[in-house]
Amino acid sequence: MLTSNKNINSYQAFKSKFKVFDVIRSGKRNPAVDVARALAILSVAMGHYNKFLPYGELGVDLFFVISGLLIGGILVNQFETGRKISFPRFFAQRAFKIIPSFYFFMFAGNALVWLMYKESMPSFIVDWGDMKRYLLFYFNYTGDGSPIFFHIWSLCVEEHFYLILPFLFITAQYLSSRRLLLMGILGMIVLGIIGKYFSFSFLASQETYAGTHNRIDALGYGVLISYLFKNHSEYFYTNWLKVVVFFTGLLILAASIFCDIQMKSTFYTKVVFNNLTHLSFFLLVASAYTMQLNYVLPLRVMAYFSYNWYLWHFMFVKIITDEFGKGLLGLSIFLVLTFFVSVLFTILIEETFLKIRDRVMG
Repeated sequence: MLTSNKNINSYQAFKSKFKVFDVIRSGKRNPAVDVARALAILSVAMGHYNKFLPYGELGVDLFFVISGLLIGGILVNQFETGRKISFPRFFAQRAFKIIPSFYFFMFAGNALVWLMYKESMPSFIVDWGDMKRYLLFYFNYTGDGSPIFFHIWSLCVEEHFYLILPFLFITAQYLSSRRLLLMGILGMIVLGIIGKYFSFSFLASQETYAGTHNRIDALGYGVLISYLFKNHSEYFYTNWLKVVVFFTGLLILAASIFCDIQMKSTFYTKVVFNNLTHLSFFLLVASAYTMQLNYVLPLRVMAYFSYNWYLWHFMFVKIITDEFGKGLLGLSIFLVLTFFVSVLFTILIEETFLKIRDRVMG
C-alpha cells in the first residue's frame, strides 16, 4: 500500500512539472478538439514520412477547420457578449502564440538543415536573402522554395486569416448585425469553394493548393461551427443528429478519396476533391464537438505540442529514412524523435512567450 501511494505521489509530482497537464486539467480545452488536432498532426507527420499514410496531408485541412473553430470561438464569444473586439489586442495575442516559435524554427531550423544537408541536399537550405517571404508570411503566393520548409505555406494562410477575420467581427459588431456576421462567415466559405474553380480555370499554373483564397473555406467552416454552437447549441447535444452528421461526414470523406483514386482527373483533384474534404471535416468536427473524450490523455498531450511538432517534423524525414528506411521502424523513430523535439521547443520557446503574453496583456 505504501509503495502504491509512493508511486501515485511520484506520478503526480512528475505531472506537476509540465504545464501540459495543468492546461488539460483546467477544463479550458475542448477534449474532442484536442483529439481531432492530435489525429491531424499524426496524419500529417505520417503522410510526410515518405507517404507512409496516403492522403495524410489532409490533416492540414483538418487543422484549418480546428483553427477556425478556436479563433472563431474567441471572437464569437466576444461578439455575443457585447465585449468590444480590439484588432491590435487580438493580433498581439496570436502573435505571441505563433511568431516566436516560428521565427526560432526558421533561423535555428535553417542552421540545422545546413549542418545536416549542406553536402547531400543543398537545395534544402533557405538562402538568407530569400528568408523574407517566409518571415513575412507571403511564401504561399511566391512559388517553390526549400522542400524542407514548404509546409510553411499553411502558416501563411493562417496569418492572412488572422488579418481578415477580426475586421469582419468588428464591422458586424459596429453595425450590431448578426446577419452581416453570418453572411461574412458564409462568404468566406463560398470564396474558398469558387476560388479553387477560378484558380484552376484562369491561372496558367492551375494552382489551387497553397493560396489563401483556396483554403479559406476550411477556416470559415471552423468559424461557422463556433457561430452555430453559440446560437444553436441544442443541436450539438442531440445524439441522433450527431450520429447522422458524423457518418455523413465520414461517407463524404471516404467517397471523395475513392473518387480521387479512381477518376485520375486533374479538375476533380484540384477543385472538387478539396471542397469535399473541407465539407467532410466540417461535419466530422461539428458532430464530435460535444463528445466527452477526457480519457484519451495521450492524444490530448500530443495536441498540446502539435504546433511545434508541425513546424519541426519535416526536416528529419530524409536523415531518418537514409538511416532506418521507409518502413515501420523508421516511422516509429521519426515520430518519437520529432515529438521529443516538439516538447523541447514548446517548453523553451512557446510556453516562455505565452508567460510573457500573460504578464503583458493580462
